[in-house]
Amino acid sequence: MQVLRRGNIDKRGYTEAPQYMCKQRYGGEDVTRNHTTGITVASVDKEAWKKAVEIIKNPDLVRQKVAEWKKKPTPTVDRADIEATIANIQAQIDNLFELARHASKQSTRERLGAELENLEAQQANAEALLITLDENTETDKTLEADIVKFETWADAVRPKLADPTYKPSYEEMRFAVRILGLHAIVYPSHGEHPFRCQVDAFPPEIAKHFKGIVSTTSTQSRLHRQ
Repeated sequence: MQVLRRGNIDKRGYTEAPQYMCKQRYGGEDVTRNHTTGITVASVDKEAWKKAVEIIKNPDLVRQKVAEWKKKPTPTVDRADIEATIANIQAQIDNLFELARHASKQSTRERLGAELENLEAQQANAEALLITLDENTETDKTLEADIVKFETWADAVRPKLADPTYKPSYEEMRFAVRILGLHAIVYPSHGEHPFRCQVDAFPPEIAKHFKGIVSTTSTQSRLHRQ
């Protein structure tokens, strides 16, 4: 969505009411390719700050989110299994070298060479997985540090919310959007949709740690297939 600035003139004079707008005109009846969706910036700001306050008052929501991520199924692979796999592959490589040394036909040597390349690729993947496991152990430590940093920020802001006269500045709200990783999904105002505007949050400094989990899962899956 892009910001569209619109102004109104009434008894109060000129007032600006910026909107978030998305226009898609690619033809056909598919609503995802043919629609106009708009919502006032003020409406989204209101929902975003409501979500921010919810998390500031209850920063444990972030730890719950982290726990949900960690519950995502991943192949069970431990260091001993990987090291055993590497040792087994190395033994096969050694055997191939011995066979190639005594091979008299060029076709045999070529076939053994292709098998050797395949084994070396499997070994490289397994060794890379060992490195990733070590990195994830270190990531868990820095993840905890980032969660604590976020909780410290929330603790500092929370007392302000108890003050009925407190009204956050736009800069404070923008900072909250960034540190909380707020994003909004907006549906058209007409039609049957699950909601008009839904705001979710996942602090970016915490979210970045889970890129490593996705990478590890992908590498583990490749290793299992091999």
